[in-house]
Amino acid sequence: MKSEFVNRLRGQFAGFAAVGVVNTVMTFVLYQVLYLWVPYWLAYTAVFVAAFFFTLVANTSFVFHTRISARSTFYFLTVYILNYLAGLAIMSALIEWLHVPGRVSPIGAFGFLVVFNFLGTRLAIGTCR
Repeated sequence: MKSEFVNRLRGQFAGFAAVGVVNTVMTFVLYQVLYLWVPYWLAYTAVFVAAFFFTLVANTSFVFHTRISARSTFYFLTVYILNYLAGLAIMSALIEWLHVPGRVSPIGAFGFLVVFNFLGTRLAIGTCR
């Protein structure tokens, strides 16, 4: 029983990681394009909105094999907003305090938030509720 749960969790994390890689590449490219014309915080915000819809559909369809409902969308949006705020704070700290270039600061934010994002997504739209 325990090994079945662990195997399912590993499979979900692997699927989540695959969706995450696609999402990261897609959002990083979009961020780079937007950053040419708007401040980092606006580019990051726009990218997060696009990523929300992509990851909601991809994670419900391919990772957790659930359906999108109003309830799961609300919970996922809550997790995503918390993730956005934490990511923006990390990016701001990297840029303002550590003088990391704005072009690469999203990588730091993405890296810090992977585990939080998986656990929050799993609780919001996964099958563990």
